[in-house]
Amino acid sequence: MEERIIEYERKLPFKGFASRHLFPNEPQFKRGDGSGLALLSKEDLLLPAGWTWLDGDWGVVTGTKANSSGTDREGWMYAFNWVGDNGYGAIGGMKDCVRRRIWTRKRVPSRPSQDAGAAASRQPRVHTKEMFEDRTNDEKKQEQQDTAVLIPSANSMRFPIMNMDGSAPLPSAPAQGQLTDS
Repeated sequence: MEERIIEYERKLPFKGFASRHLFPNEPQFKRGDGSGLALLSKEDLLLPAGWTWLDGDWGVVTGTKANSSGTDREGWMYAFNWVGDNGYGAIGGMKDCVRRRIWTRKRVPSRPSQDAGAAASRQPRVHTKEMFEDRTNDEKKQEQQDTAVLIPSANSMRFPIMNMDGSAPLPSAPAQGQLTDS
């Protein structure tokens, strides 16, 4: 079975094509199965249980296998704006602002021994009481620092309040239970 991921880039004038030019609502990678699921990288596509990769790495689809108009040497297809599966050209023109390419990788059902090893690697690590008692005080302090969560206090979260006309509001007495500056 073949998995597909589509990579996207946008062009800025005088800067060229790059994924960093994508708008915030445009992911760099999406699943190519029609779900439109956004991915941060190709490696974010996780295999279902019971499957293993046949290919060592992802490969780019080039030529007319990717698009009826073809692709450039690197597998890119160009368009003015995001369109469906058709409407992309193999050569980028002056008016083309976006491009995409398709990555594929084959997967096969895994053998029972492979599946057991993969399942074990996906299991959460269980921490026992003994594991924590054997640590030195320095290790305990370091873990506390690593896992500390900062929760902002109400006094640290101040926002300027303005009237609709831009003027500052008149001071008023604090309501019961409201924080004051003291």
